[in-house]
Amino acid sequence: MSENNIPRFINPFTDFGFKKIFGEEANKDLLIDFLNELLATQNQHIKDLTFKKMNTSVKPD
Repeated sequence: MSENNIPRFINPFTDFGFKKIFGEEANKDLLIDFLNELLATQNQHIKDLTFKKMNTSVKPD
């Protein structure tokens, strides 16, 4: 197998990977399912959520 045929995966245990998988509108259904699994024992259920664009630029003092 050559280098071009090596499959690439995103590691969800890294900050980049977690944000890439769960932090994009296109993957909204994955985030809802993930959160509902976390909340399953608390009798809470998320049906929908909204992503907000955050300003991540840092201004020096």
